Amino acid sequence: MNVLLSGIFNKDLVNVYSDEWNLNVHVASTEIELIRDWHTDGLDKRYQIILYLGDVKCGQYEMKNKDGWTKTIPYKHNRLLAWYNDTSDNPTYHRFWTGDKDRHTVNMPIYRKK
Repeated sequence: MNVLLSGIFNKDLVNVYSDEWNLNVHVASTEIELIRDWHTDGLDKRYQIILYLGDVKCGQYEMKNKDGWTKTIPYKHNRLLAWYNDTSDNPTYHRFWTGDKDRHTVNMPIYRKK
């Protein structure tokens, strides 16, 4: 995975490690609700990788940076999101919403070595 991400993002992946995968389940709602508002990930995360599982409609993920770039990504089964966590000059802010069914994601962060 490190070699793949290094090529995609053109970033050096020395001094990083990945030793956790988290399965997250957010319960569906009758109305679309914000699960987590705009935030950045901690300084210890170098990359963030999220895999969507299940057939959920209406849920979505949004990303933006301070330069004005924004992207809305609908929830779709087997969709993989990955981004470089630049927490210095231009961090990636993100937030996400519920869908019409329970929302399942696998979160696979890659951390900086301490």
